Amino acid sequence: MATQTSDRAQTDTALQPQLITEWLKFARDIGSIFEIKFIMLALTWYWHIMGVLVFPLGMFYFARAQAPDTPEAISRAVSH
Repeated sequence: MATQTSDRAQTDTALQPQLITEWLKFARDIGSIFEIKFIMLALTWYWHIMGVLVFPLGMFYFARAQAPDTPEAISRAVSH
């Protein structure tokens, strides 16, 4: 038969996990997002360093090629 005793019904409701809501869920979601971003950064940190240090150097060469050949114009283009 498909009947349950009252003891079994009380045990099933006691084993169900409580829902995480409001500020606790919000804080855990933020923590999860930061963890995912940190793992991605930890795997590719050297590309971030390359992007900050090496790739902007090309802009100086490009600015020098676009500037007139006078030394004053070149120094003004590189410093701005």
